[in-house]
Amino acid sequence: MVKSDLLPRIAEEIERVKADYPNLQVQQRPDGSVYILIPSISLPPGWNVPATKILVILPLQYPQAPPQGFYADANLKLADGRPPSGGGAAAIDNEQWLRFCWNPQSWDMSRESLWKYIKFVESRFRLLQ
Repeated sequence: MVKSDLLPRIAEEIERVKADYPNLQVQQRPDGSVYILIPSISLPPGWNVPATKILVILPLQYPQAPPQGFYADANLKLADGRPPSGGGAAAIDNEQWLRFCWNPQSWDMSRESLWKYIKFVESRFRLLQ
């Protein structure tokens, strides 16, 4: 069960994502943001590894505001060794990550959810660029 101090909508959305990713980890930060870590998400062929962890940070304004990109393993590259486009190095809590600037073109909080955003993140890995 998700921590009870989260907003009910966020807690429900996290539970929905846990149905697909039971190892999902949640951490509410002192600033009010929520870190959603999926320890292993399968990647399609074309990457240098078969799976990566991802980190999505829900901003304090979520669900009115969407997450701003996502993070993956720092060593993630395309199979030919090139770095993926739209990515860059980032450090969070002394851990190195590869940050992807991958944001939906529009965000309507009445139609969007964390589960849909995770599916949007998965779509980025199918691009192979």
